[in-house]
Amino acid sequence: MIVYPVGCEGTIVNQECVGHLGKAEPRESFRAVAERQEVMHGDDFGNIVSFRSTCGVQDSENWMCSSTWDGRIRVWTMREGKLTQPDDAESGHHHVYVPWWQWWLRRFQ
Repeated sequence: MIVYPVGCEGTIVNQECVGHLGKAEPRESFRAVAERQEVMHGDDFGNIVSFRSTCGVQDSENWMCSSTWDGRIRVWTMREGKLTQPDDAESGHHHVYVPWWQWWLRRFQ
């Protein structure tokens, strides 16, 4: 599953950018394996950048993983092909995921 991140110049609330959408960021991919209950996270070049084995995987479009970052538990969820991520300020994420066509248009801004 490929997801399309775009920078958010503002605040992220409920996976939406409250402010101005910025530039397109490199695409990301996720490969979920239900038989092993694991998810692999890849970059725009097909390299695996992280591996999560603390997951519950139904199929490639429906899964949930947890990880610990800075002593806090973070939960990443893919529901019906839509990725959600922790949206609090401490998560370090300053982007939202958009449809491919919106990401593509942002590449030229």
